Amino acid sequence: MKFDKKYYDGWHDNKDSDLTNKLKYEAVLNLIDKEPILDVGCGSCNFLKICKDENIEAQGIDFSKKAVELAKKEKLKVKIGDAEKIPFKNNIFATVTLLDVLEHVYSPRNALDEVHRVLKPQGELIIVIPNSFSIRTIILGPDKSEEHINKFDYFTIRPFIENCGFKVKKIQGLSRFPFGAFSSALLIKAEVIK
Repeated sequence: MKFDKKYYDGWHDNKDSDLTNKLKYEAVLNLIDKEPILDVGCGSCNFLKICKDENIEAQGIDFSKKAVELAKKEKLKVKIGDAEKIPFKNNIFATVTLLDVLEHVYSPRNALDEVHRVLKPQGELIIVIPNSFSIRTIILGPDKSEEHINKFDYFTIRPFIENCGFKVKKIQGLSRFPFGAFSSALLIKAEVIK
């Protein structure tokens, strides 16, 4: 990941209470039909809290010690870990989520290789990423966030994921308005090929 841990520690105080995040988590849960789940880069653990409330077997990893400490206070299963070096054995998760993570890692290819490794055969990958070719970026200009070191859009994400050993089953826009391929974020579901 690009910035030091102090930078990301601030994100863990975020309660994700706005409508966009609630819609995101609802859309993600609607795509998941296999457990157990690993949430890579779980951050403030809000997705894991929802899973716990819904009796869904899930755990997470984050490279921030603060995230792990907060998770343990909430009685959530979270380990210190990095998307590019997931601290689990091969073939143990049915679903892995990367929710607003792939744009932050140094090597998205290495991250997806690690996800591929820990997924069971026919396991599923769920990704949420900002869309670098959205209505917003068309009107306001490109995303200049320093923490977004990787840019993907509706047209580039499918070949990238499929070149990493997955079969994309669904890509949809994720925003308050139905902009499809031009939505501010994209939600992707893919199946591992082993």
